[in-house]
Amino acid sequence: MILRRLSKHVKGQNWFAVALDFLIVVLGVFAGLQVSNWNEARQDRNQAAALLERLESDFRETRALAIEQNRGYYSNTVKLNELIVKSHLRRARRDL
Repeated sequence: MILRRLSKHVKGQNWFAVALDFLIVVLGVFAGLQVSNWNEARQDRNQAAALLERLESDFRETRALAIEQNRGYYSNTVKLNELIVKSHLRRARRDL
């Protein structure tokens, strides 16, 4: 349709109409590219937000696991220290 109008304006040497048709086409292409870029940026933001949520979840899980492992380690350390102290106390009582 635009090509027919453009052809008609060129044949009639209506250069203002040719320029106007050309401008309409260029603006249409520009608007299409802008919408495409906007959509791509929106998708990138959504993907980044999803990745951040996954990272936060992973960090929370890792932190909880580390806390639990540390709790177990220190609990075992306390138990071993108590056994060592009791053992030394028994030896000290025996030696008296």
